Amino acid sequence: MSGSSGNGNMGRGDFCAQLAPHLKNLQNLPRCDYKEFLELAKVILGGSIERKKGYVYKLQRPGADHHARWMSKAIYIMKMTLLLHQLDLHWQKKKKVEKMCMFVVFVYLKSWFTASSLTSAASNDLELYRRLLKFRLIHKKVSSSTAVVLNRHTWYLTEDLIPLVLFDDNLSLQTRTLLAQKIAELSSGWFEIRKPTLPSISQKSELIDFVGERSSLLFNLLKTPLDFLSKPDWNKQPEYQLMRTALRNLSPINDSCERALGLVTRLNTKITRNEDSFQELIQVVEAHQKKYGNKTKKDLKQFH
Repeated sequence: MSGSSGNGNMGRGDFCAQLAPHLKNLQNLPRCDYKEFLELAKVILGGSIERKKGYVYKLQRPGADHHARWMSKAIYIMKMTLLLHQLDLHWQKKKKVEKMCMFVVFVYLKSWFTASSLTSAASNDLELYRRLLKFRLIHKKVSSSTAVVLNRHTWYLTEDLIPLVLFDDNLSLQTRTLLAQKIAELSSGWFEIRKPTLPSISQKSELIDFVGERSSLLFNLLKTPLDFLSKPDWNKQPEYQLMRTALRNLSPINDSCERALGLVTRLNTKITRNEDSFQELIQVVEAHQKKYGNKTKKDLKQFH
């Protein structure tokens, strides 16, 4: 696959380096398709897959194409790209497949694997927007359309939620200090809890641009005074650590909701129609899944 220029100064080697930590911690991936997705991306970027001695990487047989999950389609596109020389397709379709693969690898992959970080959500959205604009060099129409769509999903860049960035260790302390100072300056009293007003992103947008009067709402809800933000060592204050602890177990993705709905759908009316028994059944199954997982064949061997 040719043409990594669509991602600015980021080269293939840099992307392979970013994939390495995820590939080393495969046990943290929720499903096997995450692993396959990462390995295919690394191969496309010119890297090699190493496991045990003598191992030869092979493309897996295609699995189910779930309409509800985009990852299966991304995996199909990457496999088609690696096998384009064997596919009987018109050259124009081959170009489209290559461009779609470049979009998946250079634009969306990083956002997908960093989406579970609540404190990084705002900066990740900004980075994604910039990558979408750079993709204009590859496909102008796709770049424009996806940038418009992203501007309809800027929840984590609202005045209400932008303070979450203060707890993002991936950002420099200098950047977070400027944000803390501006939040302290614009602090106001209590606000009504309402639907946030979604801001628009532009090519020149910076995180500090999204701070506003409602940026103190999070501190008000957690009953934390804003005075500590004005101190030189604001990130070492007990108020900061208290808020950090409160936000640690929150997630910006809806995977847990989808799993819960999936569990209810599978069990509904199949074993019992009594509501009390159904509620007890759900609790038993959920406790069993937490204890055993059953993600691999090795897990299943625990049962005899």
